[in-house]
This record gives sequence, C-alpha cells and structure tokens, in this order.
Amino acid sequence: MGIRVSHLFLPRETAISVLTADHEGQGSHQTPTSEKGHTDLLELEKKLFSIVKKVKFSHFDGLEEALLETVRGDIPKYLKDIARKIQAACGITETRNVHHNILMLVYAAVYEMEQCKGVELLNWDRLSKWVATCNQAKDAGFQVKFVEEHLKKILYAFHGFGLKMSGGDPKKRVWELEVELEMMRECLSAEESFKGKPLSHGLFSQ
Repeated sequence: MGIRVSHLFLPRETAISVLTADHEGQGSHQTPTSEKGHTDLLELEKKLFSIVKKVKFSHFDGLEEALLETVRGDIPKYLKDIARKIQAACGITETRNVHHNILMLVYAAVYEMEQCKGVELLNWDRLSKWVATCNQAKDAGFQVKFVEEHLKKILYAFHGFGLKMSGGDPKKRVWELEVELEMMRECLSAEESFKGKPLSHGLFSQ
C-alpha cells in the first residue's frame, strides 16, 4: 500500500527562506560577492553553513513520487544503497518518524551529488540546498560531520571552477600570491631587525 506524503511528519523548521526547484537550473556559477566585488571564500563558507532554509521532499526531483509508491516507513528503491552507507557511517540502527523523514532528505541530497557529474553542472542554489539538508540533520542530532566536510570540499571545487571561468590563469595567480606572501615575510623580518636599533644597523659587517 502506498503512502501519502501528507501523512509523513516533516520536522518543524525555523526557516528564513524557502528553496524552489525553479532556481536550480544547472550551470550557473554565480556566488554571493562582497561589496568590493570579489568573493571572500572563508566568509562565503561561513555564510553557506549557517543558512537555515526550509527543505521539503518536493525540492528533490522525483522524491515525492517515489515515496507515494513506497510502503510507509520504507525507503525508495533508488535510495536504498545510499541509505545503507549513510546509516552505517552515522551508526543508525533505528529511526522514528521525524528522523526517518530528515534522513530521507539526506539520502536524496547525496543521491543528487552522485548524479551531478562535475562541478560545472552545479549551481549555488543546489549547493545551498544540500548544506541546508545537512544542517537540518545535524540539528536533529545526527552525526553528519563527514557529510559537512564533503560539502566544504564541493564548495572549494565550485569556487575553483568559478575562478577558471572568470578568466585568467588561477595557477599563475596562486604563484603571484605566494611571491607576494614571501615579500611580506621579508618586510616584516626587516622591520623586526631594526627594533630598538639605529637604521645603520647591519650596514657594516662586524
């Protein structure tokens, strides 16, 4: 006997925004930028992992339909392999209704990761949906640190791809920054060498 989605208990969320499937067109690599027009990756990471968004079954393509065709309390067939891996990683042996529904969202998010073959097919809205799902599971008490760390890696890859798309050579820019960093170290070292000493210090060998 199939289940009705309305019978499933969706956890209460303190949402500040709602995701919509219409905003998940693939291939857009725009990310929030600072007022100076450039992206601060650390600030971006902090912002991404602190978001609270209302994630629902309908935000995952095909999930609602699959649940309608699945026995109540069971997992859709296409998510079972992922569910087994996540449950093993989290040490889950039994779940109640609310936890079952949250985990269903996590399974669907990881399934989307599997289906997304490369960062060039990712966009900010989809990534933020995955993170919001992870945050929701974490708030429910699940040990999903490994998922969170993987999402950070995806964020870095997404940002790296954006650097390539923005033009120029990212590797050359990294080299330039390393040279600049070394110069800064030399400047600070030189400043330190003159502390409490005349500026003729070191001019003549002793």
